[in-house]
Amino acid sequence: MVALLVVDVQNDFVEGGALAVKGGRAIIPRINRLIERLGGDAFIVYTMDWHPPHHSQFSPHGGPWPVHCVQGTTGAELVPELHRPGETQKKHEVLRKGQHPQRDGYSAFEATNAAGHSLEQILKKKGIQTIFICGLTTEYCVQATALDAKKAGMHVHVIRNAVAGIEPQTTERAIAEMQAAGVEFHQTADGIAELLPKKPAKQVPGKRKTVRKGKVSR
Repeated sequence: MVALLVVDVQNDFVEGGALAVKGGRAIIPRINRLIERLGGDAFIVYTMDWHPPHHSQFSPHGGPWPVHCVQGTTGAELVPELHRPGETQKKHEVLRKGQHPQRDGYSAFEATNAAGHSLEQILKKKGIQTIFICGLTTEYCVQATALDAKKAGMHVHVIRNAVAGIEPQTTERAIAEMQAAGVEFHQTADGIAELLPKKPAKQVPGKRKTVRKGKVSR
């Protein structure tokens, strides 16, 4: 099995949000197609920034960013157009990060689920070594996640048209740094099927062979 990490596709990070990324909404249909393309072959992880109101990232407290993705607010919710499995679907998790007021929490590897399990713990338990990444933003949370995944010894793939960055220059620099670390980029979801684990061929039931006095019959 592989994992698909859908990074921080939240209301505050798309157009109309408190920390909107240009083109943020445009990638949502591409992410949805990616979810459909991988189908039952992937374990899907949705990450969410989930900041306390007085997080050190926020400009009123000396940080570089406007207040965004505050716990329990509409801005912190996943974008409603984003496809998600039903609540009873076991092949997905929602992980939250950035909950400590003094830590940035950019990487999905700093996120935990409701039971307190980290992303790395979850992936190791499932034996997952290959991950695909999409979401927001290229030069912050996507990059931090990809680099941490490489440090954890995983095979990492980023779908180029299913991520978006804040500025073109910083986005391209982040992509170059990820590629230098061994992260593989694919322009679209087309062709990723060949990267998925091959399913064993189904055995066609047949009649048993019997041997009678040196003669084979079916």
